[in-house]
Amino acid sequence: MFSITPSYKSTSKLLNVCALIFLVSYFGKQLVPEVFGTCYIQYTSYLVLAVLLPFGFATSLISRDKKSKKTSPLFLLLSLFMLVMPVVGNVGITLANNLPGTGIATNNKITTQLLKMSVHEELKVRTIGAQQIYRHYGVSVEYRNDSNQFIKYIPSDDDISQYEQVKSTDDKLEETQQMLSKVGLETMYFPLGFAVMFIIIFTLVLRRENH
Repeated sequence: MFSITPSYKSTSKLLNVCALIFLVSYFGKQLVPEVFGTCYIQYTSYLVLAVLLPFGFATSLISRDKKSKKTSPLFLLLSLFMLVMPVVGNVGITLANNLPGTGIATNNKITTQLLKMSVHEELKVRTIGAQQIYRHYGVSVEYRNDSNQFIKYIPSDDDISQYEQVKSTDDKLEETQQMLSKVGLETMYFPLGFAVMFIIIFTLVLRRENH
């Protein structure tokens, strides 16, 4: 029966290839994200390492070459990095999502405060409330004037400009949060997928050697 008995040379070459893929995908993403940060590069490198690392770890363990056996901790170390990195990244994304000031500006708390201002006893406060509602939501509400009649707030050029700035900020924050949520969800499955592939490939190599 075919036996997997790699030499130190072949094992070390495989280790170097794994280390190179790992370093290029990780540091390349930090330095040139528009190239190495794409899903094609990141997912492909992750999948390749999910196959090569358990194979290298298993073959180094069963090798009769003592030097080859010494590479097994390095394969295992790289594997642990592959398991831990997505988890650490997901924790960072979760913390960033929950930091004060990173939520959408037009939230329920602000809405309640502005509505209270728009029905305040003082005209000045009502006017400011109506103005701020427009600046936050782009909606001209009706409020009571000094004659106790309902009039519709007419925004000034400055009000329109303020609303456009708020809307632009809200759109960017929402887009960022959606992206972070998507990345966070994806990275949750990476360690699980890697662990499953590691166990399967590691087991297959050992079973093939034993048979």
